[in-house]
Amino acid sequence: LFPVDLSTVQRNTSKQRKLVADEITNRKITARLGSLQRYCFASGAILIRPAASCQELINEGKKLEHCVGTYADRYAKGETDILLLRNAEAPDVPFYTMEIKKGSIVQCRGKRNQQPTKEVAKFIEQFTNAKLSKQPDRAKVPA
Repeated sequence: LFPVDLSTVQRNTSKQRKLVADEITNRKITARLGSLQRYCFASGAILIRPAASCQELINEGKKLEHCVGTYADRYAKGETDILLLRNAEAPDVPFYTMEIKKGSIVQCRGKRNQQPTKEVAKFIEQFTNAKLSKQPDRAKVPA
């Protein structure tokens, strides 16, 4: 009537539920990627792009030893935007992670929540000027 090892069955059921939840989250993230491409940017040796999946966020958090993996649901729902900074020569290796809300940078963290280096701070300034700064509406500017 009951399974021999109930705890194993519970763990397997929990894993299956998580996989289904991750699949739904991944579909939502994939649906957002088109609109997030506006954040893609490169300058010097650094580039930035949106996170592509739930697993990528989890891997980012593990590698950099910070909590970005817990942001997957909020990212999927569009409550926040998560961007991955990379060295151009190693585009698949986690370097820094940036969070943007309502068009403003909330945080940018490296390994163990390290603050940006001078080089990264310079890149962030260039990114902000190119992608986040509001351009004045030329039609409203008096001649």
